[in-house]
Amino acid sequence: MLATHGRGVMVMDDITPLQQLTPEVMEADAHLFAPREAVAWKQNRMRSRSVTGDKVLVGDNALPGTAIHYWLGMRRTRTM
Repeated sequence: MLATHGRGVMVMDDITPLQQLTPEVMEADAHLFAPREAVAWKQNRMRSRSVTGDKVLVGDNALPGTAIHYWLGMRRTRTM
C-alpha cells in the first residue's frame, strides 16, 4: 500500500509478477508468470460485524477467481 500524506492511496493487490520479473524474463519473447496462491472462502454475514464509528471506508474488492499474468517481450529492431 502506498499513501501520499492523506491525499491518496494506492493498493496493489497482487505484485507476484513484479516479484518474479527477472532480466531473463524481460529478454524472453513470452513468459507466463506462476499465479499466486488462492484461497476459496465463503463469508458468513451473520458473524460479520464491524464498528467503524462515523468513518466508513469503501473500495472495490478483487474479482473472484485467479488472475493470469504474462509478459510479451518487446521486439527490438536494428537499423543500419
